[in-house]
Amino acid sequence: MDDLYKKPFEQLLVRLDKIIEKNGKEGKVVLYLVGAAAMTLAGIKGIRNTNDLDCFFEDNVLLPMELYEETSDGKIVTLDRISRDINFLHPDFSKRAKEIMIGKFLNIKVMVMTPYDMALMKIGRFHQRDQEDLKILFKECPLDLDYLTKLYLEAKEYYVGNISYLDTSFKLAIDMLISCSKDKAK
Repeated sequence: MDDLYKKPFEQLLVRLDKIIEKNGKEGKVVLYLVGAAAMTLAGIKGIRNTNDLDCFFEDNVLLPMELYEETSDGKIVTLDRISRDINFLHPDFSKRAKEIMIGKFLNIKVMVMTPYDMALMKIGRFHQRDQEDLKILFKECPLDLDYLTKLYLEAKEYYVGNISYLDTSFKLAIDMLISCSKDKAK
């Protein structure tokens, strides 16, 4: 992702911090960033450009319907709230999540999932963009196949949806991981 987009996403979080302060929420609100922008903010290189910052909150938070920032080239980046209930997540993802941008905000604690949990979420959807993101994630982050499989099997116990689709997506993702590992070893 270009730095052109990174700054507006950070500015978007500054605006969010001010809105939460204005709403009088006590204590820090925990925000989990997911998706391509989160991968970039977490330091993973080579991620595609995106114009949305996908996230969900640990608790309910009252926010305006639209929250956006303009880039220096006139494009709009938005904060998109997603539902953690309909995504494929390991039940302990929050225990592994890492805080980023420490000390930058008074009212929000910004968390990103580990590459393993990001991979699981991408496997759960497995759309074309998710597959592209997985390829980059697998190339940039050394993931242990056995550990990813362990997390997948544990998360699958809590999954409500088409298990056959999920298993097929996981198998294809594992093939992708193995291929990326072989390419990196060359």
